[in-house]
Amino acid sequence: MRLRATRFVRILSLALLIPRVATMQTGRTQALPAHALVAGVPFISWGDAARLDYQNKNILNPSIPASMAMMLEYWGGNRHQLAESFAAPSGWTTSGGVGGTMDSVRSYVARGIPIMVIAALTPIAHQVEPMAAAMAAVVGSGQLTGGGNLTASQGRHVQDLVSEYAGFGSGVMGKMVAPDTLRHWGELLGQDISQETLFEAARVVIGYDDVRKVVILQDPSFGPAWEVSYDDFDTMWALMGRNFAVTYPSGSPQSAVRSGTGAYAERTPSQRAAETFVFGYALASTGRFAEAKTRLSAGLSSTAVPVGYRHLFLLELGRVAASSGDTAEAITDYEQAGALIPEHHRPWLFLSRLYAGSSRAESRAKSADLQRRAAKLCRDAKTREAARRALPHDFTMMGCDGLLSPT
Repeated sequence: MRLRATRFVRILSLALLIPRVATMQTGRTQALPAHALVAGVPFISWGDAARLDYQNKNILNPSIPASMAMMLEYWGGNRHQLAESFAAPSGWTTSGGVGGTMDSVRSYVARGIPIMVIAALTPIAHQVEPMAAAMAAVVGSGQLTGGGNLTASQGRHVQDLVSEYAGFGSGVMGKMVAPDTLRHWGELLGQDISQETLFEAARVVIGYDDVRKVVILQDPSFGPAWEVSYDDFDTMWALMGRNFAVTYPSGSPQSAVRSGTGAYAERTPSQRAAETFVFGYALASTGRFAEAKTRLSAGLSSTAVPVGYRHLFLLELGRVAASSGDTAEAITDYEQAGALIPEHHRPWLFLSRLYAGSSRAESRAKSADLQRRAAKLCRDAKTREAARRALPHDFTMMGCDGLLSPT
């Protein structure tokens, strides 16, 4: 069984004609200011980018074209050119590859040049391609050694794991694991499985502050001018080989046409909810249930939280409660989540699992009914579409049988 390799380094390097292995060269050696902010970089959300036409759409998640388009439009380009090519306009300067450094990021920003970076979704955990996760589980258990072929039984086990990690029975974001776990799994499988372009998080660095030790990013999922600590930024960036891309009109960047110089908008309640949910899901995925509950509960109690995110907060709080042994709280959370978006199969499926272990016949019967309800929701195309429309679309999520289409 072969793992898919859709590596951003390869795709973007070919598109921009950048060497696959490059070091940042900025041509500047003078002392940098303690803080800098590139003003006026347009913001393009994950959802807006998902509606664009762009090359390799089946293997590139929307954060990548969103970040490319932000750089293009800052310098006077147009996002719609991505339908034809990711290549920079003729005559533009391009640079990129792997092996970037924080000093060089600061140097570009200090010169007024936004820079796209490819990073993990969070410093806590990152989404993993489900087949790779399943194969790593089989190899790690000692059931399959290098070069061996799967038996029929092992093949069925792998498919069951794929469904558990990214399908009918998975959490809404699928399988997330810590960066070190991803690296270990890559060693087991003999290939890098972290740089999967369906899950990579592309962002545009627009600023930094040495005093507060934060990087400022245009994040398609979490909003404009999102601040993250130097340490967390480096943890996320390092998992992707410190991959970066820069493009701007040739000549002095300071003399180029820009899209605007205004201040950045405040992040919306939906964008803040996206960050809180993703980080809470990551904490839960790594077994940090108390921290996950605190973060998810804070998100749920925030003002102006959209219904789609209230549903997701309750759904994941139910999973945290179930994992922590609090069945009563899990049932309450799942029922409330189901009331908000009854077309989504997961609240009913997860409820069925809670009732399945009961010694009471009526509870086991209820479990079977809920299981059938969940399966019926996934079989009905109109209901699946209703669930898709009701859920937020700010990052890669899983549907009934794999990736959930954002559009």
